[in-house]
Amino acid sequence: MQALQQQTACADWLIYRWVVSARPIIDSCIEHMELLSAVENGELEWAATLMRRHLELAARVGAEKVTSEPGKPGAKPAAEQTKRRH
Repeated sequence: MQALQQQTACADWLIYRWVVSARPIIDSCIEHMELLSAVENGELEWAATLMRRHLELAARVGAEKVTSEPGKPGAKPAAEQTKRRH
């Protein structure tokens, strides 16, 4: 019974993690579509602006991910992670 409860808890966590993690992927896809639309419409300066913004956001998200994952190089100690969430 305990093994089943643990497995269920693990599955619940994985589902929650996927749903929470899907938003940045969706946002990135929308940014890509906006960028492609600007290129297609010949709005190259706007496309360049969108690309810069996209790369800046992606770099920021990547940096946050590295500093928030325990065990990863550059990860903050657990106490600092807790402070950041509150």
